[in-house]
Amino acid sequence: ARREMLRIELRDARMQLQAAVDSDLRAAVFDAPQREQLASEVEAACQQARSARGPIYATSPFRVAVNGQR
Repeated sequence: ARREMLRIELRDARMQLQAAVDSDLRAAVFDAPQREQLASEVEAACQQARSARGPIYATSPFRVAVNGQR
């Protein structure tokens, strides 16, 4: 297992979320509306991954939370 991989997302050409898998190693921190607010950051990360022809690590704008509470 890759403990550093907490979430993997699959997006279509329009950057719409098609599927996602969260790790069992942490509780969910955010919901779908919060994710949609990050569209530009997600698009930039996807463009970098396409350019690199492989996965990339993207920074997270989320704060540390306990049991999904801010």
